[in-house]
Amino acid sequence: MNTKIKQLTLLASAGFLLAACGQGKKEESTQATTQAQTTQATTQAQATTTAPTKTTKAAQSDANEVKTVYQLVNTNVTTKLTLYSKGNIIERTITEVITDFSVDNIPEASREAVKQSYEIQKSVLEQTYGDLKNKITELKGFKFDSKKEGDKYIQTYETDYTIVDREKLKSAYPPVVSFDDPTDLAKVKENLIQMGFKEVQ
Repeated sequence: MNTKIKQLTLLASAGFLLAACGQGKKEESTQATTQAQTTQATTQAQATTTAPTKTTKAAQSDANEVKTVYQLVNTNVTTKLTLYSKGNIIERTITEVITDFSVDNIPEASREAVKQSYEIQKSVLEQTYGDLKNKITELKGFKFDSKKEGDKYIQTYETDYTIVDREKLKSAYPPVVSFDDPTDLAKVKENLIQMGFKEVQ
């Protein structure tokens, strides 16, 4: 149960990590289990890059904006990452993490145990949201929201890399200090695919 709670905590803060610095540390191998892949994927969903892009600002401003959507589904958590880019530069990202607490499709014999597990998940999500809300207030270029729709908890993280102050994000959430630049589109796409994300749009 401790492992599950830790993984859920990572999932709950995943979008923030994505928004904060695009996640990062380079993964050289695939995770051993699907749950581990989801945890790594959500906490690194904007992937790792090792070098800044060489695209010029002039070329970037002349390029048309392209929208690319990636999705990863695992158990009761769906992570959707939308990239808005010009050329090979990611300018903006929106990460949506949907956790579905419905037990309608759970066998009757397991339903009560699953409900109890979901209650722990909900508590972790709510606490994580409260902590992040306290740390990140009115930071230009970063938006963070959490809402409930029926049995679903939906967390949304949006970062505009053209204006966000990455140092302030790092200061507010120290674990992102060592993360790489998340704006290299080609590298981000490569890493998302390696982590199990599928391009859906």
